[in-house]
Amino acid sequence: MQKNLADMAGIIRNGPPEVPQTQDWQSESRWERAVAHLAIGQRAGTAAIYADLVEKLPGFKGIKKILDLGGGPGLVGAEILGRLPGAKGVLLYLPAIISLAEQEINKQGLADRISFIAGDYNEIGFGSGYELIWASHNLYFVKDRVAFFRRVREALADNGLFVCLHEGLTREKTAPASIVLMRLSSALEKEGRGLCFEKGEIASYLKQAGFNRVDTRMIELPAGESELVVAR
Repeated sequence: MQKNLADMAGIIRNGPPEVPQTQDWQSESRWERAVAHLAIGQRAGTAAIYADLVEKLPGFKGIKKILDLGGGPGLVGAEILGRLPGAKGVLLYLPAIISLAEQEINKQGLADRISFIAGDYNEIGFGSGYELIWASHNLYFVKDRVAFFRRVREALADNGLFVCLHEGLTREKTAPASIVLMRLSSALEKEGRGLCFEKGEIASYLKQAGFNRVDTRMIELPAGESELVVAR
C-alpha cells in the first residue's frame, strides 16, 4: 500500500509506472497475497465489527441462507453465520482464493454450513434464494454495475437484503482523508485509480437496478469512515 509513495513526484510528472504481471490487479497471485493479509485483519476484529452491523438489521434472526459475495477468506460470512444457528452460507470468490478460504472456514468449525462458488463475479452465477447478500470493499472491479446489481436482486429471496460496506468519498474524492491517503499509492497506478466509490454512488446503481428501497448511512470504522448501504 506504500510502494509508490517514494516516487510520487516522478509518477505525477511521467505517468503511472509499469506494474509487474505478478502485481497486476487481474493477477490471482496478487489476490492470494492480499487475502492472506486480509484474513489477519478479519480475525483481529474486523469480521466481528461487520457482523455487528448486520445483526442489528430488522429480520436478522430469520435469515436462513446468506451469500458472502467476493468474501476473500470468508471470515465475515462465518462470523455472521455463527450468530444464526442452522443457517447456511455460500462464499463466492476467485478460484485461487477458495482453498485459502476453505482452510479458514475449517478452523471456524463451519465446513458443513458453508459451500463455495469459484469464479469471477462478473461472469459466474450467484445462485438464488438468499435472505442476505453481503459485500464489503470488493465491488471495484464490477464491469457493468447496473446489470450486476440486477443479478444481485434476482439472487435474493422475497424480502431479502443486500448489504454492502464501502468508502463513501466526498469533496471530489478528497475526503475522508484517512481513506484517501490509504488508497493513494494504488491510485498512482493506472489500474488502481478507480478503486473507490463516492458517497451515494452505489445507492444510485441499486435504484437503477430496481431495488425498491435503498438506505445509506456513514459509520466510523477503525480504518476510517465508510458508507453502509442496505437495499431491498
